[in-house]
Amino acid sequence: MTPFNLKILGCGASSGVPTLMGWGDCNPQQPRNRRTRASALLEINNCKILIDASPDVYTQFSREEIRVIDAVVLSHFHADHTAGLVDIFFLSRLMGRKLPLFADTKTITYLKRAFAFAFEGDDKGFSPHVMAYGGQDILGVLVDFFPLEHGKVQSMGVRVGNLAYTIDVSAFTQKAECVLAGVEKIVVPARSFAGSHAHMGLSDALDVCARLSARECFLTNMSAGLDYDSVSAMLPHNVSLCFDGQVIQGAV
Repeated sequence: MTPFNLKILGCGASSGVPTLMGWGDCNPQQPRNRRTRASALLEINNCKILIDASPDVYTQFSREEIRVIDAVVLSHFHADHTAGLVDIFFLSRLMGRKLPLFADTKTITYLKRAFAFAFEGDDKGFSPHVMAYGGQDILGVLVDFFPLEHGKVQSMGVRVGNLAYTIDVSAFTQKAECVLAGVEKIVVPARSFAGSHAHMGLSDALDVCARLSARECFLTNMSAGLDYDSVSAMLPHNVSLCFDGQVIQGAV
C-alpha cells in the first residue's frame, strides 16, 4: 500500500466563517471555527492535485506555503469552487507550464467562457480533460469519479484508494454508493443542522456515514451555525469535524 495525504485547505461553506455578518453560533476563541471556503490538496507520489479552487485559495496556499501543484480537479462549476482559478492561473505562469484540469463537460464549458484567458497559449493556464467514470489516470494516480446530487446540478466526488472526498451534496446517488463500497475514510459535507434543497444537513451527513460504515468520517463545508466544540460533543466516535490545515492520511 502506498500512503498519501489529503490536506483540508478550507472546510467552510460558501460564505466562510466568520461571515461578513460575524461568527454566528461559532465561538471566535476556538481557532478551528475559522473556516476558509472549501478546497483540498491531494499529495501522492510526489504530485500535488488541487481539488476545487475556492475564492480563498490564495490565502490557503500562502498559509500552507504551497508553491507548486501538478493538476486541478473541480467538483462542479459554482463560483465558490472555481473563483480561485484566477490565482492558480498566475501560479501556472510562474511555473511556466499548463496544468491539466479535470472536470465534467458542463463545468469545462462554463470555465472556457468565464476564464477564456486561462485556456489560451501553450505555456500557462489549463488544459481541460473530461472526467471519466470508473477510474481515470491522473499523473499516474488512479482516481474514481462519481456523481452526486447538488440540488438542480451535479457535483462530482473523488475516491483514491481507501479515502473519498465529497463536497456540495444534497443526496448520494446509487452509483456513488457503489463506488464507495468498502471505503475506510470519507469526507462528507454538512452545511448546517438543517439541510436544504442543495445541501445535506448534519443528520443527513451522519446517515450517509452510518450507511457507508466507513471507519472514519470527516465533516466539511460547514456554516457559522456549527460550532466546533459543541457539535463535536454530539458526534459518534468515528465522526469528526474538519478544520483548516487538517491532514487526513490515506492509502492506495
